[in-house]
Amino acid sequence: MKKITSLILALVLTFSLVALSACGSKTTDDKSTASAEDKVITVGASATPHAEILEQIKQALADEGYELKIVTYDDYVLPNQALADGTLDANYFQHKPYLDDFNAENNTHIVSVAAIHVEPMGIYAGKSGSLDNLPDGASVAVTASTGIAATHINGTTIHSWSGIGLATALTDNLVKTVRTRRKRKLQEADILIIDEVSMLHAWLFDMVDRICRIIRRDERPFGGLQVVLSGDFFQLPPVSVSGRNNDLIAPSAEYLASRERYMRAGLNPEGFVTESLVWRELNPVVCYLTEQHRQDDGQLLNVLTDIREGAVDDGDRNVLLTRLGAIPEPGQQAVNLFPVNRQADALNDLRLFEIKEEPHEYLAESEGAANLVERLKKNMLAPERLCLKTGAAVMAVRNDTDHQYVNGSLGTVRGFTTQSQGGWPIVEFENGNIVTMKPNSWQMQDGDTVLATVKQVPLRCAWAITIHKSQGMTLDRAVMDLRRTFAPGMGYVALSRVEGLDGLYLQGVNERMFLVSPDAVRLDGQLRLESAQAADTLASDGVGAFRARMPQPAAGEDDEFAQDVLF
Repeated sequence: MKKITSLILALVLTFSLVALSACGSKTTDDKSTASAEDKVITVGASATPHAEILEQIKQALADEGYELKIVTYDDYVLPNQALADGTLDANYFQHKPYLDDFNAENNTHIVSVAAIHVEPMGIYAGKSGSLDNLPDGASVAVTASTGIAATHINGTTIHSWSGIGLATALTDNLVKTVRTRRKRKLQEADILIIDEVSMLHAWLFDMVDRICRIIRRDERPFGGLQVVLSGDFFQLPPVSVSGRNNDLIAPSAEYLASRERYMRAGLNPEGFVTESLVWRELNPVVCYLTEQHRQDDGQLLNVLTDIREGAVDDGDRNVLLTRLGAIPEPGQQAVNLFPVNRQADALNDLRLFEIKEEPHEYLAESEGAANLVERLKKNMLAPERLCLKTGAAVMAVRNDTDHQYVNGSLGTVRGFTTQSQGGWPIVEFENGNIVTMKPNSWQMQDGDTVLATVKQVPLRCAWAITIHKSQGMTLDRAVMDLRRTFAPGMGYVALSRVEGLDGLYLQGVNERMFLVSPDAVRLDGQLRLESAQAADTLASDGVGAFRARMPQPAAGEDDEFAQDVLF
């Protein structure tokens, strides 16, 4: 109980005076010398705000010689069960009346040891997004093109931040929705960061630009936001989705009009962001980064550099051949990467079969026309028939609205809820969050009309994943078969997932693994040239030369009481 007391004191001293609960079976008068295990306090908490609050007291406990381990949950039942069986030391999660009812219904003896309630509060000056930004007052929107990439920078997807979501055209209804839900966020931002921009289509980049101009009432690119882009165009390009269902649903007038604009301009809406309508107007300053931070192994780094430059030689091939047929040591975990889902699914089925336990089966439920439902099932990534067992490696295939996991998050099935609670899988993700996974909905819409719906638990087994899904990940070890690589950049992406040659295990190779996109090569040369020119300008004319090229708002543009706005 001494370590629980330390936790309570840290909470009270760190914050102002939900209940903190502990198992009643723990002794309070153990005078024996504390072991290393006794110096670890494991506390269950909701992701927001309680886990965030606990993060703030970690250092205070560390100063007292205690390590605080936080386990997040998304319901009330699981943390109490974990507390009762001794997995947790305390549960910072619920109100006292609920705790009393739980004890009565489950014959447990969990006791409330402190009443602690904290209202999260922030103090900001003007447009500042955090206390760290108070000196300059800038509000920075940190986004990325995918959920996995967003987690690496503690940001959100550009789809979510902009309010565009999965839309493929900017309709009047979408603009109204964004005004209702995202207006304040878009207007308060000063700087927009988009990471992994190589995976962003030109048409989506343009949609973000247009919605920012409309909501911010500023006709400069992105409504006057300073835009910072980062990415590697040698990776796999984005999967084309904008016209995926046009054979089943007539495209909207807005969609057709936007494609007409690209055709007139000689641009490819499915191409890189440099093919966007706004790119030339944006006129970004290019800074080409050359220092590599993922790979610390000289040999692998040399191979990747030669692939980028189209200069692969026998020396590079021989380096990779030293890893052909190598396998991880017993007990070492490694992710298997394959070019296509079919190969990944075959290995996943085999690994699942090896777990000696009856599987839990989840069948997708659907509504709508058969051809539309079939298309949804093909595109939704979650299998129509999902089989899971305790210990199964899994990957989330949708973003969580509560931000506990994202599309691509890896985890392990730790158990299942009771049948009376639905029998849903309980997954511990690599970020430490423990989540009860319930069905999500995939929908096909014509405007605001839902034409078909498929519901399924948003998981798939993940001992093996596709190379495309691995983009943005850094892996300690990866087993890969590159014999069936079919797209330029696929081999480069797979090989660059690991930090060093000793983490690479090759099951098969071919020459196609060295191919990169000709468009990426041409664009890379152009970006290098523009970066060199920018460096020369900076050296000769200073930073002021770049400020001069930034478009300025028209007179009165920022005045919300201007006559043309009021009347």
